[in-house]
Amino acid sequence: MITVCRTRTLQALRADLATAEEATAAARSEAAGHRQEAGTAIATAVRAETVAEELRARLATAAAEAAGEGA
Repeated sequence: MITVCRTRTLQALRADLATAEEATAAARSEAAGHRQEAGTAIATAVRAETVAEELRARLATAAAEAAGEGA
């Protein structure tokens, strides 16, 4: 009887371990996806800031040219 209980306990523990390992693998996969998404978002933000800086420079140049023409 004790052997049967131990066997069932071991089987239950193995099943719990398998479930935990699957959950861990899924969580790692999800975390990797989030890291990739974050990297993409950061790269997009950097590109957007670069474009904004270029537009500011063009605007400043255009404003200076307009001021020079008005004088």
